[in-house]
Amino acid sequence: MVIAGGIVKADDISLVEKIADEVRKKGVEVEDPEADRFFFVLRGSSLEGVERQICSLKEIAGVRHVHVTYYSLEEDRRAARREEPR
Repeated sequence: MVIAGGIVKADDISLVEKIADEVRKKGVEVEDPEADRFFFVLRGSSLEGVERQICSLKEIAGVRHVHVTYYSLEEDRRAARREEPR
C-alpha cells in the first residue's frame, strides 16, 4: 500500500469547497479546507496508481497547484525484505 498526502491550492477562495467535493468524489480524503487550500490523503495499491490519482487532481477546474508533502512505501519495503534471501 502506498499512502500520500499533500496540499491542493485553488485559484480562488470561492472554489475551495467545490474542488474539495470533486476530490472526495475521487475517493480521496479531504481535511481542513481553509482559505485557498486544503490537505488531502490518498491510498493506493501501487506507486503508479497513486501518481495517476495525484495527476487527476491537477485536472480539476480551479486547481492551481497540487503539492505532495508526504508519501510512504513502508509496507512495500517490508514485503520486499521478506522476499530477500537470507
